[in-house]
Amino acid sequence: MWYLISGHAVPKFYNSDGEVISVDLDYAHQKTIAYVNEEGALIKTNYAGKCILDDIWMIAFPEKAVQALAAAGIYPYQTKTIARARAKALGLVGFKYVQVPPIAVTTQQ
Repeated sequence: MWYLISGHAVPKFYNSDGEVISVDLDYAHQKTIAYVNEEGALIKTNYAGKCILDDIWMIAFPEKAVQALAAAGIYPYQTKTIARARAKALGLVGFKYVQVPPIAVTTQQ
């Protein structure tokens, strides 16, 4: 899943109509990404600083953030290719992408 974002230090998000919307989100000051490599060794990488660093979305609470974005009418695109095509169709320039894992949001019925 991919969002289209602005290039600002604290990113703003594009909705499907190409409007730039600012949503107040809680960003983490530091994160550690841990994984096991092909040799079976545990690798930990610390990230600190920006809201998006080396394509890592430094959001404190991803589910809460995705819910807040949905409440503002901002939804992720299924693939980066779809996001790119939509940005091109809207004539957007200076945008970036941020990838997020699929997260279910609670909706009102």
